[in-house]
Amino acid sequence: MNGQIESFRSLHQKSGTVIAVASIFAPILLFLADKAQDWLKVLAVIFVLFLIVGVVLLLMNLRAKKLYQGFDETLLKELLNEEIIDVYLYEISYNESSIEKNDLILNDQNRKYNKGIALIIFSIIMSLVVLVIDTVLKIVN
Repeated sequence: MNGQIESFRSLHQKSGTVIAVASIFAPILLFLADKAQDWLKVLAVIFVLFLIVGVVLLLMNLRAKKLYQGFDETLLKELLNEEIIDVYLYEISYNESSIEKNDLILNDQNRKYNKGIALIIFSIIMSLVVLVIDTVLKIVN
């Protein structure tokens, strides 16, 4: 369960960092594309939309469900009269259930993170290609 919690925190930190960088890139791209030819402006706007979708996916990661923490000590009073083996079995099954529920949350979070990163990288690369094409066309003309 500790590995799940570390993974959860790590994805939150990485998502926040990528959101900050991507948020800086979008206005710069639009500023540079403002002086480009019209068809390149359209492409730049499309790529910024991809970037925004990627950022939204990462923002969804920051709003993910909380992880289950395993056996809750507030249940100890209820288990005082139980046999010790029953308490251990209860704790094990409770922790196992938490791990399974956390796996579902983390898989969803990883999927959103990977899609968001892919969209942001695609958007940045294609935007740079558009800017290079615009620069080459200006030099040629």
